Amino acid sequence: MKTRTSIVAALVSSVLLLSFVKNEPEQAAKADPTLAALVAKYKADKYNYTVNAKLAYLYAQSSLTANAETHYKQCLRINPNSLEAYYGLTLVYFKAQNYPDAIRTSRQWLKLDPNSYYGRFCLADALSLSGKVDDSIDVLKTMLSQYPSDTTILGALKTRYEYLNKKRETKEIQVLLDQLK
Repeated sequence: MKTRTSIVAALVSSVLLLSFVKNEPEQAAKADPTLAALVAKYKADKYNYTVNAKLAYLYAQSSLTANAETHYKQCLRINPNSLEAYYGLTLVYFKAQNYPDAIRTSRQWLKLDPNSYYGRFCLADALSLSGKVDDSIDVLKTMLSQYPSDTTILGALKTRYEYLNKKRETKEIQVLLDQLK
């Protein structure tokens, strides 16, 4: 029976191997027995959620965003309510600088879990990075109403107000941040 440490070590070695063979995942699978086993399981059963999730994660860690996207989407076809798959897919879109899809995926994620802290933050960041800073501020204000003492949200709001050169709002946020120290 494999220990947790050996499983983590095997996954880490797979990630490292994939990072060296970025454009040739099939060759990487041949060189690493753990990855080869996952690829073999995938080929035997493309509808195995766990195998798709593990492959998506490994590909995402290795910057093989197209492969990661494929497997996260397969996870969502298998389980359309998978918050983990939405989270992973959103992060893949960030890594690929595909902000419109990051916005779309974050919104789908938030339909399933409207109060998701990370889902809202991903949406706010994707909106900002796609030039919709005012919409991002609206998302962050909604979050702040639920988490009024959250310095991460306040810091994000302050950054966006500074970007828009809104001095009064920036000062108000800074006062709140100073009070929380």
